[in-house]
Amino acid sequence: MSDLTAIPILDVLILHKFNADNALPEGFEFFWHGRQLRHKPGGYTDGMSSPQFTHVFKFADPYGWALPAAVAHDGGYHDAIEEWTVDGWRAVSMTKDDCDQMFYDLLLLLAAGDVTRHVEAMAFYEAVHLGGLAAFNQGRARAAIEQAQADPDYPKGGAA
Repeated sequence: MSDLTAIPILDVLILHKFNADNALPEGFEFFWHGRQLRHKPGGYTDGMSSPQFTHVFKFADPYGWALPAAVAHDGGYHDAIEEWTVDGWRAVSMTKDDCDQMFYDLLLLLAAGDVTRHVEAMAFYEAVHLGGLAAFNQGRARAAIEQAQADPDYPKGGAA
């Protein structure tokens, strides 16, 4: 998008579909702290996955109201966030804390004053903030492997 006007995030979600591998063929654009960001095309998401202890609340629907925030969060954990600049899309690497804060901020936006969703947003944030380090590390490792394999100098196997 070259136009920097804000688009309601739920409308953006409707335009983006997942393929069979939970990849986003077209990417997923959103705004956070005045920055136009996107989960890059081809990036991975598993929807609103959450640590097991949150499932007792029965509100952690993987494709429910919080999905747009989860897709953005997955992009951060998998090092798949890009920012729109005057020169086009550029990769942005985020810390785990930044990813978690972005997730919470987007959840509050999506909750739109609904008290129940606000409480859920707090629980979702605490779940990823306290229990998401392994997922963050796995996402970064996966991204590093994919980046190395995309490098034309990466060893492709066989005898040297």
